[in-house]
Amino acid sequence: MFHIDYVKDIPATNIMGEPVYITDEKGNNKERQILKQIDYFLGRLVDPTFIKDKDSIEASVLICDTRDALRAQAEEAEERGYWSLEDEQATRLKNAAQKPEGKYVQHFLHNFKDFMLALSEMSKKTPEERAASKKRKEEKEAAKAKVAVEASPEASPEN
Repeated sequence: MFHIDYVKDIPATNIMGEPVYITDEKGNNKERQILKQIDYFLGRLVDPTFIKDKDSIEASVLICDTRDALRAQAEEAEERGYWSLEDEQATRLKNAAQKPEGKYVQHFLHNFKDFMLALSEMSKKTPEERAASKKRKEEKEAAKAKVAVEASPEASPEN
């Protein structure tokens, strides 16, 4: 099982950083375009990279199972701060994001950065477990540094 950090909705911008709006049939701005992580993930499921080396039945099952797993977690992922996917689902999703056969629209790609980074940093550990590991490591390093300072000649009472 892999865990992927949840990323809050992203207001889309053009490459200049200006807001992107959804327009009506007359070209009038209607509403600000908001990008959702689940929509980004679901979009990767239809990239040929996601189902590479699968026959049609296996591909269909993989796509449906991954879609269903993501949809089932949509609300709880936001609350707990991460998505959980089976190893193959997560690995294939990451590959489809990193090396898609269907190319991204280059002038819009910057909007997906945080979604892509979340996939590239997915882990077998939950964010809570990673934070606890990081804290233990920092405490261990601080303890080593304290011992080194106390053992240094400058810290000796004879000086």
